[in-house]
Amino acid sequence: MKRWLRGSLPTRAFTALGGISLAASCSCGDKGTVASSGQGGKPAASSSVWVSAQSSTAGGSPPKPEPCPDWPGWETWDDFGPLCDFCVPASKDALPEPIVWEPCDARAGMPTGCRTMKPTWPSTTGPVGIVFSADVVDDNKVVLRFTRHSETGSHPYLMRLVADADGVVRSAFIVTGIKPVGYGCSLYETHRKSLRHGKTLFKIEGDNPAEKLANTFPGAIVGGDANELHPKVLGSWDNWSGPGIATTDLYWGTYDSYKIELATWGGELKTIFTSGQAGGLQQTFLNPWHDLVLWESGDLTESGIMAWTAKDGPYPFITFPGDTSKGASALGTDGVDMVWAYGEGKGPGEEPYPKCSVMTSPFTKDPKLLKPKRLRSFPGSCHEVAEWEVGCGHAAHDTEDGTMVVRLSDGVSWLIKGLPPKDGDPFTFFSFQEAVAITCNEVFVRTNVGSVANIGRVELAALGPGIPPD
Repeated sequence: MKRWLRGSLPTRAFTALGGISLAASCSCGDKGTVASSGQGGKPAASSSVWVSAQSSTAGGSPPKPEPCPDWPGWETWDDFGPLCDFCVPASKDALPEPIVWEPCDARAGMPTGCRTMKPTWPSTTGPVGIVFSADVVDDNKVVLRFTRHSETGSHPYLMRLVADADGVVRSAFIVTGIKPVGYGCSLYETHRKSLRHGKTLFKIEGDNPAEKLANTFPGAIVGGDANELHPKVLGSWDNWSGPGIATTDLYWGTYDSYKIELATWGGELKTIFTSGQAGGLQQTFLNPWHDLVLWESGDLTESGIMAWTAKDGPYPFITFPGDTSKGASALGTDGVDMVWAYGEGKGPGEEPYPKCSVMTSPFTKDPKLLKPKRLRSFPGSCHEVAEWEVGCGHAAHDTEDGTMVVRLSDGVSWLIKGLPPKDGDPFTFFSFQEAVAITCNEVFVRTNVGSVANIGRVELAALGPGIPPD
């Protein structure tokens, strides 16, 4: 599945859900200034025009009701602004029920070895958001970060959860739908690398009743330990346009077309690399792994992978200086193996690459120690594709036809796809899309029936004979 074309997406796109809003994912740029960052906690009112405006809204705005009336054991979370209708559980006893799984719809074409999340909450337009993250811990245990949609009834809500795929819910965060129109806040669809190594991040946004800004707006990055019930504001802006975010146990960071920013947990957010240092190439898709920070540097005619460590600073990892016929992108890793897309055969100024291959190497931080090995062709473009998910000697990625799984030892692959749509109707089509985690036993993917998204898990043993490498 192709990602948003860098620089072409409107900065704020919403889908209204019964009085609440859910923003679409994008890799937009921050145009504001940090009102509070690094230390967490509440932004100082004096440093935030928006927070101050909320505290003294003129004209007698409607009184703000209690945001959590239907949630016994939950309490208001107002660290970003006093008119935000956010709620968090006061204790773990108030956390919602664990995830329940059920067999995949018959249209998936997999009578066994396939399950999807069963909605145990009221929903009519789709049970979960379209973007979610996963973390593989403790040798095959998967933790998911996703959003439950409940847009029915008198009190609609969105609930952001971190939960074990098979086990307990670790934390939750709600925005309710009972705010005065124009004076509320929204949860923002979080990026795929927003849960990793026990840490999680998400974004929230606020309306600006005084300014009515069209493409920029107040916003904040919130996060901390995945088990934390009261997450902290890590950075807030009076005027931003929603940067991409990513995290790991040592760092959290932001990215947009111009710069890569990074902070230690408890430290200040600092710029580590800019487009100007790369001759104008766009810097996007931050992907940290413990102390190694990776991202993409490129445009529609050139692509490469950069790296950063605290010891060495920024450095080229897989790049081809002066040779735009070749490119690298979509690097993913599990700390044992690295997998990326390698494009070649392109003329000057042309795009995309006519030939795209799946490459692998043992994990390393030193580009001189990379041992690239071609596994097979990739059936799609090497431009604007998401990072590979890597785990237990396998890698997974979405294609135009379904989810591809590749065995790293020999390049044998499998394509997970649903049955053809009934009578050509795309709204009856069950599709397997981007992967978010892969273990020794399963691959976790986004599924869709028409436009309705869900989270699926497919057993590797159920995939049958593989496709030989080409």
